[in-house]
Amino acid sequence: MWFDQQTVITLKQPDGLFKSEFGDNMILENFTTSYLTAPGDNYGSTMYKVEATIKNNKFSKSKMIHAVAKMVPAVDFLRKCFESERTFPKEIAMYKEVLPAYRILQQDAGVQEDDLFDGAPKFYGARLSLLGDEMVDEDAAILLENLSIDNYKIGNRITGMDLRHAKLVIQNLAKFHGLGIALKLKRPEFFEEMRNVGGSELINTTLFMYENIDSVCTELLGIPSVKQYTSSVRTTMEKSVKETYDLNEPFGTFIHDDLWTNNIMFCYNSMGVPEKVKFVDFQVFRYASPIRDLVFFILSSVVEDVIQSHFDELIDLYHQHLINTLEEVKCNIENYTRENFNLELRKNAPNKLIDTLFMFKAITKTKSEIQNSALVSPEEFLKLPGNEIFKKKVANTVLFYLARKWI
Repeated sequence: MWFDQQTVITLKQPDGLFKSEFGDNMILENFTTSYLTAPGDNYGSTMYKVEATIKNNKFSKSKMIHAVAKMVPAVDFLRKCFESERTFPKEIAMYKEVLPAYRILQQDAGVQEDDLFDGAPKFYGARLSLLGDEMVDEDAAILLENLSIDNYKIGNRITGMDLRHAKLVIQNLAKFHGLGIALKLKRPEFFEEMRNVGGSELINTTLFMYENIDSVCTELLGIPSVKQYTSSVRTTMEKSVKETYDLNEPFGTFIHDDLWTNNIMFCYNSMGVPEKVKFVDFQVFRYASPIRDLVFFILSSVVEDVIQSHFDELIDLYHQHLINTLEEVKCNIENYTRENFNLELRKNAPNKLIDTLFMFKAITKTKSEIQNSALVSPEEFLKLPGNEIFKKKVANTVLFYLARKWI
């Protein structure tokens, strides 16, 4: 079976990962690891919680570091399916190169420390292998701070986010995208170098989507309120796959490309109000239209009532914060008018329908359903019948696209 060829993934020689942050004189006194997520919960990676006791040098006091180690999937098939040899270098580049470059852009423009982009976990270190080469193997690892120690929490993927949570995400997403545009304008050679890390295209992912369009259309035929639109949905999805890697100017930037509830963590104040947000899992970040992140996040992760009543408000909020970010780092905003942004929305929103409909299958599965399907391949998972929540989300999204004339 597809899961038969497995490798035992363990975190070996972690001291080198910590030295990237704490220096070559760092002493690792002790460390323990345990699964952060249950095996089978993460198709695309193996996640460990790491508790380490370190000293900056032999004269300093010991301190505890709470971290998360992200490693490759244990199953060979999944490493190939998720293109770990490409996605690991990409995610490392985001944490090690791109995000620090964003902060430098802001600092050079005089942005205050409290206003610097802080929408990702602290990066400690990373490697592709213990062999000293550039080939990803079972010892590839990315070491990040454990956000849960600071009371960051993931939302409920089935119920979705309310308006307050959605606005916080939108504001930070606009800053993330705006800094990407600024990097492209101010440091084009570096931007291009980062764009090509791991290869600019994830071939397996694109093929996977194209080959499984039939699975989505089969589900649509079983939903009375939208089955008559199956042909139009198919046409839109096929077109979007072909346009996956089209150039997007002037709005093209680095996008997360997998921004949904499970990749977003919130920190709350004593009143239970979300005050901070962090994005995680940048393994498929790429150059594309920011609309792909924006529309996918809203439709996949926000409650239906908010989508229906506040979609335009969220779009307004996003564009305003995008402009604010560009102005803050002293970029010319002439090409980024609301009129041009509306054209960008109309052009690229249809291209995210396929990802949204695919993701609904994972989003709407109950915990017991996920456990029962843990040994099913991604292709077989898509063919499993959707529950009533899935059907409702699919129907609402297709009708929403139709109302917006995106199909």
